[in-house]
Amino acid sequence: VPPILLPAPSAVASAIGHNLPMLGADFVQTVLRSVVPGWLIGCGAGLAAAIALGPEAGACRIGAGNYGGKLGKHHFHLKDLLP
Repeated sequence: VPPILLPAPSAVASAIGHNLPMLGADFVQTVLRSVVPGWLIGCGAGLAAAIALGPEAGACRIGAGNYGGKLGKHHFHLKDLLP
């Protein structure tokens, strides 16, 4: 396999070591300034909307996905578990 497709682990470690300051700055920009705030805003907005709607506006419960049974052989149907 050509090294451009699958470099040796030592080459990967060397490249990470030589570019650590740039990788750290990229991590801060991507994860700490974009991903985490976006996730918090999205979760907060969804929860605020559910609370604001409340049961009187038709929001009876907050559901969760079951992913079509792709999480293993055990199936727990939420509709059967909730009142």
